Amino acid sequence: MTPALEHFELLAEAEGDIEKLRELTLDLAVRGRLLPSDTSHWIKTRLGELIRLTYGKALPERARNPAGQVPVYGSNGVVGRHDQALVHQPCLIVGRKGSAGSIHCVTEPCWPIDTAYFVTAPPEVELEFLFVLLRSLKLERLGRAIAVPGLNRNDAYALTVCLPPCEEQRRIVAKVNELMQRLDEWESRRAKQRALQARLRSSVLDALVLAQKPEAFSAAWRHALDHFEVLFERPEDIQALRELVLHAALRGILTKSEPDDGSADTLLSHLGSERQRMRGNIRVKDTHLPPVSPAEEPYPLPSSWRWCRLGHFGGLLGGGTPSKANTALWSGPIPWVSPKDMKRSYLDDTEDHLSELAVEQSSLRRIPPGSLLFVVRGMILAHSFPVALTTREVTINQDMKGLVPALPETGPYLLWACKAARARILQHVERSSHGTCRLDTRRVQETPIPLPSLPEQRRIVSRLEALTRQCDELELRLRQADQAASKLTESMVATLVSS
Repeated sequence: MTPALEHFELLAEAEGDIEKLRELTLDLAVRGRLLPSDTSHWIKTRLGELIRLTYGKALPERARNPAGQVPVYGSNGVVGRHDQALVHQPCLIVGRKGSAGSIHCVTEPCWPIDTAYFVTAPPEVELEFLFVLLRSLKLERLGRAIAVPGLNRNDAYALTVCLPPCEEQRRIVAKVNELMQRLDEWESRRAKQRALQARLRSSVLDALVLAQKPEAFSAAWRHALDHFEVLFERPEDIQALRELVLHAALRGILTKSEPDDGSADTLLSHLGSERQRMRGNIRVKDTHLPPVSPAEEPYPLPSSWRWCRLGHFGGLLGGGTPSKANTALWSGPIPWVSPKDMKRSYLDDTEDHLSELAVEQSSLRRIPPGSLLFVVRGMILAHSFPVALTTREVTINQDMKGLVPALPETGPYLLWACKAARARILQHVERSSHGTCRLDTRRVQETPIPLPSLPEQRRIVSRLEALTRQCDELELRLRQADQAASKLTESMVATLVSS
């Protein structure tokens, strides 16, 4: 056996690598590479000349006796019990419909139904070796690409296989079973390690959640970074850190209020007067919104903060779609934002662009730089609430709204605040009779948003950007480590298979 397989645990580090090693074990086994072997005595033939795939027989559930001891097999395993057997000798069950190509080894009398084939071993073939052989052929890949995948036995019969003498078959099976057991044990150990890792990670994240002051949060954050290699293994583990950082920031836990910051009450009043002035200048829609009542407050805020509504930050502009039939409208420099462009936090360009003529001949409004864009209609609202800040003048389509901040300097903070409010906003998503998701604009405007002073907003944004960059770096390290481990495994597997 190749030395690499004697220490395969060293290869099984990336996600999916254990399954690759199982496939490698089967492949080497049927090629005579798993043990020292003289393959010149092996017989090369077609699978159809070696075995017959026999149709199972339909057995409706109402016709079965659930008190019976005979297992009833479908394409994906046992589906019931009966008191009679269709096949009385050891056999293999091969999925024909649904889980096409799946294989089960059955050593007791059984009843395969018509979604499966069954195979009995000919005298010159050990049943367990036949099990190894069929698994190595990856019959599931022959499943026809139709609504319900199906395995045509003629496709399987055409496959070329090699058959060693019976004694060698038994030795190969013993070695395969040994390695498969080691892989199972390694997989089990790794699952336990990940469970322990998850508990440790949960403890560290709890410390971040429970932090009530910036000093406590910073200490918990440093602890997480100091034990990063132990706590985090997969890139997706970092998402929990991102969420915690964001929600801590919007609760006033990342920053301190300073005496000369000014009050949130003064800022809220200033926003109101600026909205009035802006309404006259650029004709935004400014909806009257009542103050946030104590019953509506999602969580407690620092004493110097106040709750306000998203609509208190500015006025709304809508969008539309010029005629696609007129190509002259779609060949200009003006970005036209639609939901498909909402993949970044800051938008400086789009997939589609409009001409000046398109804006002049339609009711489209120019959305100024620094505006907050969000989606109000589309299937993406089933799971996400995309928001972005514009860095240049844009137009938008009818599935979106643009909130023009009354005070432009509140834009970056408002972007983060809307991300933090995503779950609360998505609670208001409605579905039409044909499944389209939509948000009532009024409900979005009414969303409660925490309001700190402007200086503290700037500190919050700065802190969030710094911690988010750290999260990006941590995620990149994990992805690179995962890719390196995966490439190492793939390289060694390819070397072993080709040599």
